Amino acid sequence: MVNAILIMLALLAEMARSEVTTLRERIKSGLAQAKCKGIKLGRPKGTSTNRDIFLRKHKDILRQLKKGQSVRNTAKITGKGVSTVQRVKFAVAARKI
Repeated sequence: MVNAILIMLALLAEMARSEVTTLRERIKSGLAQAKCKGIKLGRPKGTSTNRDIFLRKHKDILRQLKKGQSVRNTAKITGKGVSTVQRVKFAVAARKI
């Protein structure tokens, strides 16, 4: 009884390993094919929005930062992400330079 269970588990483990190998090969093949066709792979580049347009879009953040609010408080008040507030703060600093 125990031997049958062990054999069954070994068989299932081998099938799973085989499936993973097949999946890896198919993924690599598809990526190579896409690369040959000239399809761009990977994460898209960041935003290409003009700095002034970006700042106009986030006037509420600018208002809070000018009042002296911290980045986290500004994010909480405006309902936007901390990273967005940091980007706005950086854009304002870069504009002054």
